[in-house]
Amino acid sequence: MPRATVFLTTLICVLTSDGSAQAVPNPGDRIRIKQVDGTVLTGTLTTFSLAAIQMSLGLDDRVADVPVARI
Repeated sequence: MPRATVFLTTLICVLTSDGSAQAVPNPGDRIRIKQVDGTVLTGTLTTFSLAAIQMSLGLDDRVADVPVARI
């Protein structure tokens, strides 16, 4: 029984880790952002700060400012 408890505890700790990005994006990288309301934006990262992320969308270079609080 103790072995099973240790195994299950380890398994739970390993499988319940938080998700994260693969790497810190740099301006010019393609990114995908899922907002709190479920909207997904895909585009090219222009700039980012602690308050917002700015990205260009599509071929017509529309710019979207996404507040970090909405991600």
